Amino acid sequence: MSMYRAKKRQKTLSEKMLSEGGKWIGDDSCHARFDLSTQQKKTASILALSVQGLTEKFGIERISMLTLTFKDHVTCRKEASRRFNSLVSNVIKKRYHEYVGVIERQKSGRLHYHIVLVHDCDVRGNLDFEALKNRDYRSANDALRREWAFWRRTAPKYNFGRTELLPAKSTAKALAYYIGKYISKDIESRAIGKVCNKQNFDDKGARLVRYSNGARAGNTRFMFVSKGSELWRKKVALFAQIVSETTGSDVKSIDDLSSVCGKRWAYKNHEFICSLCPPDDGGSKSQSSEELRDEPDGDLLPQVKERIDGVVDIDSSDLPSDLPFLIFEETMCL
Repeated sequence: MSMYRAKKRQKTLSEKMLSEGGKWIGDDSCHARFDLSTQQKKTASILALSVQGLTEKFGIERISMLTLTFKDHVTCRKEASRRFNSLVSNVIKKRYHEYVGVIERQKSGRLHYHIVLVHDCDVRGNLDFEALKNRDYRSANDALRREWAFWRRTAPKYNFGRTELLPAKSTAKALAYYIGKYISKDIESRAIGKVCNKQNFDDKGARLVRYSNGARAGNTRFMFVSKGSELWRKKVALFAQIVSETTGSDVKSIDDLSSVCGKRWAYKNHEFICSLCPPDDGGSKSQSSEELRDEPDGDLLPQVKERIDGVVDIDSSDLPSDLPFLIFEETMCL
């Protein structure tokens, strides 16, 4: 492949990856490392923490990894989910204490599942993992043999093909990392399938992970500890101060911002929040609504100034669409 074609292919794949929420890091479009978006990283982090939590709670000897493939070439997520949901409702929920399921799309487009299961007994025993590679199953205990026999009988009934169930091999953290990487592999395979194999799948917004009721360690409404997140929190604090001074509301929490500016306050005011300069970020002091009145791009409208002074109470529909920083939900009043 010529240098020109390689660069063009890399650019095309990068654009596809951006549509999936991430980006490529590297020069070779089909071998470079894929960097997940922040939201995808949060999903992978919660997945890893959930698996680690299950392992620490029940013991690694009661944890196994089940890989489920389809006998036919299933590429449609709706069909894959239909079969998996039936299996979960009729088998997995009844047979196991907890489970965490991850769907993965291969580069060919074919789908399969990886499921962490919590058993009611020790399925690991003194299993010789090296011997298993050579098809020597003599070290498997009775509980593990029963599981193998069960899935050989059960999987075909729900239109699944080959199955593989193995006990957790090493530590809780290692298992958590192992299962967490499937998020990245799935997102990566989507884009490679689109570009390298000219396949187009309806994967946008599809659920990547499924948890039993007690398996999930938390949700993705958190922020990673970093310099960027610290700066964002400072800017949000300054934004809350400006909202308080502008509307006369006592904004002290995220819930207060939601009640005043609407549930999508961060999305609708993102550009303005990013433009703010907190005291520790290049400015000697923070900007306030008083100072913004003197700036051409941040001039508070007369109606808003009157609202601050308690003169009038107006609806957001009465305000011009180019109000510089306070963008409210349609049903909210200033």
